[in-house]
Amino acid sequence: MTTPQPRPPVLGVLGAVASGKSAVTSRLVELGAVALDADREVGGLLGRAEIAARIGDEVDPGAVAEGRVDRRALADAVFSDSAKRAALEAILHPPVVEAARRLADAPPAGARAVVIDAPLLLEAGLDAMCDELWFVDTPRADRVRRAEESRGWNEAELDRREQAQVSVDEKRRRADRVIDNDGTLDALRARVEQAFEALCAG
Repeated sequence: MTTPQPRPPVLGVLGAVASGKSAVTSRLVELGAVALDADREVGGLLGRAEIAARIGDEVDPGAVAEGRVDRRALADAVFSDSAKRAALEAILHPPVVEAARRLADAPPAGARAVVIDAPLLLEAGLDAMCDELWFVDTPRADRVRRAEESRGWNEAELDRREQAQVSVDEKRRRADRVIDNDGTLDALRARVEQAFEALCAG
């Protein structure tokens, strides 16, 4: 009889907007983890006709044009209206949670860990399936600069999006481990590797 292999640990990555969560996840994948990228999952959902129709009916008709989601219009609608944001989350969270559950329950052979990289990880209840939560701690000035350079967001837009999430302090409080991202990319990658080896060692 074949001895069943132990389930790899499930790791949730937390952090403020533009903190470097994607860089942490990328390094974890290099080290043998498999990752669920919630932003990519949501992007796929927003491209589906039935999801667009629900958003038009249940969130904001102005966020859908010719059967397609206008992401800028959708962002403007939900980040200025908590009821619309809740309606959107009710559409998008369940399939993302299900995708994460499927990956955690049946990861690819050889995966050393399952990583869940989701901006609304706590809000969606994804932390319940995680063995550890890591918080990527990055100076605010660095986050403001990165948001401008990579996303074209000014500081006010960054703040607007952060206000729609669990607070940075609460994310840090809920984390089992803090990964400091206050230096170079190489330094961050080294810290991630050290923490990951400790996680896998049990």
